Amino acid sequence: TTVYTASAADTDDSPYNVQSYTLSAGYGIFEVLPNSGDIILVDSLDYETTTSYSLTITATDGASNSDAMTLTVDVTDVNDNAPSCTTDAWTISTNEGQGTGYDIIVDMGCTDDDGDTISYTISSQTPGAKFSVSAGKLTVDEELDYDDVSTQ
Repeated sequence: TTVYTASAADTDDSPYNVQSYTLSAGYGIFEVLPNSGDIILVDSLDYETTTSYSLTITATDGASNSDAMTLTVDVTDVNDNAPSCTTDAWTISTNEGQGTGYDIIVDMGCTDDDGDTISYTISSQTPGAKFSVSAGKLTVDEELDYDDVSTQ
C-alpha cells in the first residue's frame, strides 16, 4: 500500500536530474521505491504499539547532490482487538437469602487492548434465574432460595 509519494524537482537535464529516493529509517514497516518515490507499507501498523512515525526521505540527482524532507505518518486507532477475559467460565457459590443488588462477582477481569468500553450481557442462564451483569459485575436481582430451583 502506498502511503505517500515523494516528489522532488531538479532543473538540471538528464543525467543530472533527480535519479533516486532513499529512506533513512523505515522501522521495518516502510520502504521507498527508489525510482518513483512511493513510500509503501511492508508490514502492519498498530496504534497500540506506535502512534506516529517520522521518516526522512532523500532525493539524489545524477551528480550526487541531495535534499531531504521529513514525513510524519500518524497512525489512527481502530478497534482491532477483541476484549480478553482472565477466565472463560465461572463457577461460584453464594448463600441463599442474599438481598437484591448483591454483587456475586465484583470484577470479571476483562480488558480491551484498544481501551474501548466493554459491555457485558448474559447470553444464557437457567430459566427463572435472577441475575444481571453490568460493568463487569454479576449481580443478584432477586433474593435466592436454595429450595426453589427456579431462582438458581
